[in-house]
Amino acid sequence: MSKMSFAFAVMAALAGMSASAALPTVSNVQMSQPGGRNVLVTYDLANGPAVVTLDVETNGPNGWASIGLEKVYAFDGAVSGDANRKVTGTSGRIYWLAAKAWPDMKVGAGGARAKLTAWPVDDTPDYMVVDLRAGENTADRVRYYVSTNSLPGGGLLGNAAYRTTHLVLKKIMARDVTWTMGSICEFGRNAAREKAHPVTLSNNYYLGVFPVTQKQTDLMNGAPIVTSFRIDGEMRIRDVLKYGKNKPYARGDRLYPLAPSEDSLLGKLRIMTAGAFDFDLPSEAQWEYAAKGGFGENQWGDGTPMLNTSSDRNHDATLPGRYRFNQETEWYANWQDWNTNGVSQGVLNGTPIAGSYRPNAFGLYDMCGGVLEWCLDYYQDDITAYGGAVNANGENRLDGTQVERPNRVQRGGAWCHVACECRPSSRHCHEPGYGGDSQEAGFRVCCRAGLK
Repeated sequence: MSKMSFAFAVMAALAGMSASAALPTVSNVQMSQPGGRNVLVTYDLANGPAVVTLDVETNGPNGWASIGLEKVYAFDGAVSGDANRKVTGTSGRIYWLAAKAWPDMKVGAGGARAKLTAWPVDDTPDYMVVDLRAGENTADRVRYYVSTNSLPGGGLLGNAAYRTTHLVLKKIMARDVTWTMGSICEFGRNAAREKAHPVTLSNNYYLGVFPVTQKQTDLMNGAPIVTSFRIDGEMRIRDVLKYGKNKPYARGDRLYPLAPSEDSLLGKLRIMTAGAFDFDLPSEAQWEYAAKGGFGENQWGDGTPMLNTSSDRNHDATLPGRYRFNQETEWYANWQDWNTNGVSQGVLNGTPIAGSYRPNAFGLYDMCGGVLEWCLDYYQDDITAYGGAVNANGENRLDGTQVERPNRVQRGGAWCHVACECRPSSRHCHEPGYGGDSQEAGFRVCCRAGLK
């Protein structure tokens, strides 16, 4: 028997879902090693379309157990074919390069089996990955994975591609969850603008694990975009992005619920994926729910208590993101000097490399500090007036007042702000074409859960 000769048993599963005629199912799974040590998996699919994922299990002393998704998906391209994407037919073929992904292993007859999971298109796996590299405009740019250790090539932080050439989005389970938006006793809160009130979101959604980085926006744009901090810039969070014009959403007259303009970053992302996905900015309710990570007052979104940061000079070393007082130097001496010579500040100042700080409880990075993140909503002081839903009433406030240049919401605080401005409930805003000190403005991508 060669090192990679397997006798595979077969296992199909629905990943925690009860059997139902309406749910997709896989059957007639066949595995072989045609002409070598790599593996071919074939299967039949009923009640599709669906997303099909692969795991491999071996039979050890404690029963069947996964060999580890990091082994199955050891490198980009280890698993290909009709896996981790939308499958529309009644059968599929999966290719696993086992000889390279799992070398030097010997498994006896009947000692290994494949596990296929069929996911309905309205309940896809937890992680969505979008390939931004040059190529055909197709929905096949998007792949789904069940966890960070199944992300090919070393996982979320182990593979630089997920902060340069690929976007990673995490599914946020928010549908029918009632939670408290705003703040009551967070240090430094603005009581008038952060009134606490219950909100219930109607849908789950995917949200970027990181704010978009400099390399990602260059690829989405098809050309480099000017940025402030260029040292080690590819994985730094992108700044200097205006809501309007040719940035995340484009022209100020392109108003939700209209799709982002085709010449905007989000519009170009939709084109790259053949219009199969509703990529957009999050509403500020979606943003805040994700930022809080299931926690409430005086928390940084991961259960870490906030310190009293209400004074400009006070700081909080526990904040999970870059802000004014946890950089290499406390603050730049002169704004104009920094504007002109910003690269001299170095990689430990200004916008951070995405993922430099710990994630929140939902596995999202840089929600607090880093850059101000644009949201869909028009800004109004009384957040309770629209309950946290998208405030998209054309050129009018919800109270009917006409505004010439309505501000858009920004969330999260930025590298140049004090800690109390970086709280999950803190609210900021600027006009869509804001042309001032916008070195702190960026965004992260949102997408409704499931497929069209």
